Amino acid sequence: MISRNIDIEKAAERISKNIISTELIESQQINEKFGIRVFVKPECKQKTGSFKYRGAYNFISKLYDKYNNKLNVVCFSSGNHGQAVAAVAKKFNIKATVIVPDTAPDYKILNIRKYDPAIIIHKGSRESMEKRAHDLAKSNGSILVKPFDNEEIIAGQGTIGAEICKDMEKKNLKPDAILVPCSGGGLAAGIALGVKKVYPNTIIHPVEPEYYDDTRKSLIKGKIISNSMKYHSICDALLVPKPGLITFEINKILLDQGFVVSDKEVIEAMKIGLNNFKLILEPGGAVGLAVLLKKQLNRFYKNIVIIASGGNISIENHQQLLKYRKESNKDE
Repeated sequence: MISRNIDIEKAAERISKNIISTELIESQQINEKFGIRVFVKPECKQKTGSFKYRGAYNFISKLYDKYNNKLNVVCFSSGNHGQAVAAVAKKFNIKATVIVPDTAPDYKILNIRKYDPAIIIHKGSRESMEKRAHDLAKSNGSILVKPFDNEEIIAGQGTIGAEICKDMEKKNLKPDAILVPCSGGGLAAGIALGVKKVYPNTIIHPVEPEYYDDTRKSLIKGKIISNSMKYHSICDALLVPKPGLITFEINKILLDQGFVVSDKEVIEAMKIGLNNFKLILEPGGAVGLAVLLKKQLNRFYKNIVIIASGGNISIENHQQLLKYRKESNKDE
């Protein structure tokens, strides 16, 4: 039983007029190719280019009402969460500080700068970056906006699940399964809570990059398992050491088997996103589509929903990855 107070309906009321309700899209060609009906939820078209805007808006707007404009925020992020926090903070005219790792893509840092926050480039581990954010918030009285391990953040992401339910109801279909990109687990937890309220038998599969499948391993073991963080992956948005305490408390109850995808599969999925759905997806946003390439899902499901969680990648980098994959195919 989940005891957390995560109110997705209230979150939807709070953020609905300030987000993009991304409608499900599908491709007849993909449906025929994989023998399954595939619906994509294009959160890459959300404000700031990822689903993160939902959680950030829900968290900050609620705090804004509470603190009556006397509010500063700080966050740590590899890019997408930082951009969302900076954008929402600017909308509410409050000061934001974003701490990003020195390994963050230049494109994402440039996007964060558009909203005029204070930016701190951090050298060191993810854990040390998180500690730096905690220490900064404590020293200057700011509110720390966590990227996933917070009830209001999870509730904001859960509005995606509520929208999926409404869209599927309009189509008179039930989603058999939903594939969710997963790092710390906030998106998966929110969607699971939102969807299972309407469709309790829908299976929620977290999807993670190769070597960074901490949620999959944690679900198997029934306890939090950490990644080594020493391997390379192109999925920069999904590289965290371990699931959150709150998110795992939810996900160990509501999630099913996790999937792991390789960089090679992710690049192929980015190609599918572009050619079949007209979507520019960053690697982390394409991992759900990458599961299609395993050609296993049609044995179990008729209707699936895939979350395309983000599209924050430069056109140059996107083209470079697709070109690299094309050239690699020639050598194989």
